[in-house]
Amino acid sequence: MIFFNNQEVKYIMSAVTFSGKENVNPNAYHTTKKQKTNHGSSFKIPEKFRPQFYLFKAIKDAIARKTPWDFTPMGNDETLWKEFLNYDFRSWVLEHSDEVDMVLLLQKGLTELPEELFLLTNLRVLRLAQNAFQKLPEELFSMTSLEKLDLSYNQLTALPKGMEKLINLKSLGVSNNPIERFDLTLPKLTHLYLSDTDLTEVPNLQHLPLENLWLTSNKIKKVDVGRFPSSIKVLRLSENQIDSLSGPFEKLTVLDFLYLDENQLSTLPEAFSNLPKIRVLGMNQNAFNEVPKVLEKLSSLKQLYLRVNLLRVLPEWTNRLKDFSAENNPLDHLKC
Repeated sequence: MIFFNNQEVKYIMSAVTFSGKENVNPNAYHTTKKQKTNHGSSFKIPEKFRPQFYLFKAIKDAIARKTPWDFTPMGNDETLWKEFLNYDFRSWVLEHSDEVDMVLLLQKGLTELPEELFLLTNLRVLRLAQNAFQKLPEELFSMTSLEKLDLSYNQLTALPKGMEKLINLKSLGVSNNPIERFDLTLPKLTHLYLSDTDLTEVPNLQHLPLENLWLTSNKIKKVDVGRFPSSIKVLRLSENQIDSLSGPFEKLTVLDFLYLDENQLSTLPEAFSNLPKIRVLGMNQNAFNEVPKVLEKLSSLKQLYLRVNLLRVLPEWTNRLKDFSAENNPLDHLKC
């Protein structure tokens, strides 16, 4: 954790120019500013103050944001840095904590979080993607108001059990981390993003109330659908090494979208016909040499995608589909 009070910041900055070199000139800032005007901008936030400064920017953005999707930047860094130095930062965060429910700290190169972040007791959304976190601080798990947490594109190798204290979490993103397992219990989690990890099998997720699950670009070879919760509506398993599917398909009573593109499937089990609600099925870039006969039994199926397989013939029943695509197959006949 990093914490500096305002006096420490001003003391350090009195001996540091914005190029980062030591300077005993008390007018160092003004000298540097003039040089920068003549020779182009070289302004940089001192590294040890970056976590606090980026949080300062994020809070100002959150206060000024008119809608959740309004990301108008709040001035340049040099202007904001001067403003930052005018505050006792901890007091400033406490003053504005009730106004902030979303903090975005994306692509900042952060390896740790500033202590002041944990003063935001009403925070609902925290996005920390594209940083360099290798572990998570225990203080993060005290932020029980969080509903959405994005930790994708970091360097996390494990998710600590302490995360289970985030009992209101509805959406968790941990894609693009070298995670080998997922075994958390989060009672309100409906959206989970676990793509581009080191997973080699489907985690046992049947105890979670998931509706939307991303497991793309992993190293999964076998899929037992019994590991998924019956609440799942959208399931993405593309870009793995899957060559077989098994388990009680009938339990997936609300599965609507299933994506299995870029795998190694050549057949589907007869039990696949027990999916009662499936409307969209993607199986592009697999190894099917025929359209699986079991798919004809799926009365709810509206969209089927089988591009880049080994199909030679397209069955007549595919005419009933709202959208069917089978481009880039070695077709002999259009119908049979």
